[in-house]
Amino acid sequence: MVLAYYPQQESVDVLLEGLFDYDGLLRYRTIRSLVKLRMLDPDLQFDRGKISLRLREESENTIWHRQVLGALYPKGNSNDLLEKLLKDKISRGEDRVLRLLALLLSSEDGHFGASGDGGRRPCETRSRGRVSG
Repeated sequence: MVLAYYPQQESVDVLLEGLFDYDGLLRYRTIRSLVKLRMLDPDLQFDRGKISLRLREESENTIWHRQVLGALYPKGNSNDLLEKLLKDKISRGEDRVLRLLALLLSSEDGHFGASGDGGRRPCETRSRGRVSG
């Protein structure tokens, strides 16, 4: 998203509204853009209430998909298209959850810095001592 390249409070405010869009891909891109803005300017203000609400909803959706997968495919070794779809939805949901958690971390903790993340996902970067998106 273009707004990710304009580290201004107005960009953050517009993107925060996109957190609640029905389209999962748009939500993912919105979250990714917000993380980028946080990295560019740690002094920007993010509505923790909105981020927490989206985090809860993403977590609940991911848990629900995991439960459905376990109920329909208890052995987990099927090549069924629905099983693949559910696994993909779980993976994307987990990624959104991790990125939202990264947004909630304060810049004062040193988790966001100018060094960037080298293109790594939050879960891959955490093992190196910092979380970024």
